[in-house]
Amino acid sequence: MKKIFIALAFAVAFVGCSQNDKPEGVKPSEVKAEVVLTPEQEFEQTINNLKKQLKRRNSNKDSLQQVYDDYLAEQSKKHMGTQLGLSITRSMAIDFNVKQLDSVMNLCELYANDDQLKRLSKAAIAAEVTAVGKHYVDINGIDLHNAKKRVSLSSIVNKGKPVVVNFWAPWSIPSRDIIRKQLVEYNLEYAGKVNFVSVAVLEDSITFIHRAASEMAIEWTSIYADNPQESPTVKYGTLGIPFVMIIGKNGIIKERNIKAEDIKAAIDKELGRK
Repeated sequence: MKKIFIALAFAVAFVGCSQNDKPEGVKPSEVKAEVVLTPEQEFEQTINNLKKQLKRRNSNKDSLQQVYDDYLAEQSKKHMGTQLGLSITRSMAIDFNVKQLDSVMNLCELYANDDQLKRLSKAAIAAEVTAVGKHYVDINGIDLHNAKKRVSLSSIVNKGKPVVVNFWAPWSIPSRDIIRKQLVEYNLEYAGKVNFVSVAVLEDSITFIHRAASEMAIEWTSIYADNPQESPTVKYGTLGIPFVMIIGKNGIIKERNIKAEDIKAAIDKELGRK
């Protein structure tokens, strides 16, 4: 980690050197004009260098990630109240809780009025309301098996079985893979023991989503959240898909944002299997 800080310090020192620091014996006409980076350019350059190091096969990713996080925090304070500071704060705020977001948005008017920070704040509040251990929040929408009908999450929950819920969209390859490669199989394996519900997000037309659902052979309850107020982001504070959770028999959320490779283990855990 110290080497990274030294490298960064050297880079900044090099950029800031003047013609008075030219090597002895070099004529003034041979010295190149000083390149002065704007704060935005300097920030982008440093971040890109750190990202390149993170991608290297044998890099110490934990150490570099800490350097990356520390640098973001340092720069967000240094440029607080500016457009650069806002941009940095946005990138960090994805991981903030409600209290942290409130603190950030109270720093200045620029932050308080930023639409993206407002959306993140609403999502954080929804995520707290639907955290593990809290009661599920209902979602209503069009039944993808019969577009003339509407269906709700509550029609499946509280029927004496755990419910696996996945939020997905046709344009998301990872969310389609979870359905095709895992949930289709699990729906058969856990038949009679677990119920499944898929909720398609709002961004696409129902025609597109219905076709995708048919192609993937979704045989379980499938909801198209056609109202913005029924979207997963609004109801559960999800900031991306795929998003998988487990609701227990009593309507209490047992697992949230389960990784694809952990879905089966999470189901077995809920069923009391080893």
